[in-house]
Amino acid sequence: MEISEEKLKVINLRKQYSKFLGVKIKVVKKADKYVLRSYMSDKIVKCEVNNLVNQIKQYNFMVFGIHNYYRYATIVNHDCIKVKFSVYMFMYHQLRGYLKKNGFIQRNVILKNYGKS
Repeated sequence: MEISEEKLKVINLRKQYSKFLGVKIKVVKKADKYVLRSYMSDKIVKCEVNNLVNQIKQYNFMVFGIHNYYRYATIVNHDCIKVKFSVYMFMYHQLRGYLKKNGFIQRNVILKNYGKS
């Protein structure tokens, strides 16, 4: 097996981060022991933000397109409210296991999946 010299490096994780598979890893002191801290790499965060922003832009274009196409309908706003409600209900049913009645994500789900951070 060949090893790439440019990708292989030995570093002190107490002084700097190491990147592995899109995750930044560092060791920090907590009380009297060292613990591992890991984060999404900056490159991955930027990529995911761009992906989500592009999806939101696409959604907005679709909504504006519907509104512009039907702008001459006399009560298009009422119809758009029906569309909005249907989309909202679809999203709600997709997330209902994670939502309380007030619409906030349950704290125990966050703690279970992501810890106290």
